[in-house]
Amino acid sequence: APSGNLLVDDGGAVLARIGAHDDPTLPALTGVDPDRLAQGDAMGRAVVKAGVELAKLVAQTLDGRAEVDATNAESLVASVKGVRFQVGTSAVEEQWERFRKMKPALRSAALSGTGKTTNEIDLRYADRVIVRERG
Repeated sequence: APSGNLLVDDGGAVLARIGAHDDPTLPALTGVDPDRLAQGDAMGRAVVKAGVELAKLVAQTLDGRAEVDATNAESLVASVKGVRFQVGTSAVEEQWERFRKMKPALRSAALSGTGKTTNEIDLRYADRVIVRERG
């Protein structure tokens, strides 16, 4: 947030204001109104909860700091090392399970995070895992 970073728990509750510097070992979540979140806004907390859940799942798959963009409350975008994951904010774990089942069939380069391209894994659509390679 422009006024400084917030530390939140996995339920979306604000634990503390931590100023301009953050802990690079924790995932970063952007796109949520910090003032509304601090006031206990239910929608903001639900988005943060989904963002934290997504960051945890991404961290189990790829090394590096996950950055989750929650600007669009209906669709989260998590990025780490050149790989972007797009999910809806409801049933994040269910969407991720679809990806987990498909992961062995994907080229390892798509998930390496070391190439010159950005790879997008789109999980927003029921019964689909869409992989896009961007140059």
